[in-house]
Amino acid sequence: MEKAAVLSTLGSLGVDGFCPVCRANAWTGIGPEGDELPVKLLVVADADATSSDGLPPGIRCAALICGRCGFVRLHSEGVLRRAM
Repeated sequence: MEKAAVLSTLGSLGVDGFCPVCRANAWTGIGPEGDELPVKLLVVADADATSSDGLPPGIRCAALICGRCGFVRLHSEGVLRRAM
């Protein structure tokens, strides 16, 4: 998901847009354009299990990084997409 879509969806849900560490509102993505790069948190349940992408089962996340202090914020893409 693009950074703008993530921030817009979070805002519509009433989620605080400020970094919980430094209180800045300077979020950036982590892709080549600083806009997006999905992250997958792997779930350790069965060492032999794989999902449709060939990786172990997991949760796809939208990642935001605070441009001031570097705090990493992850949000479930599934939850964000349902809220759009």
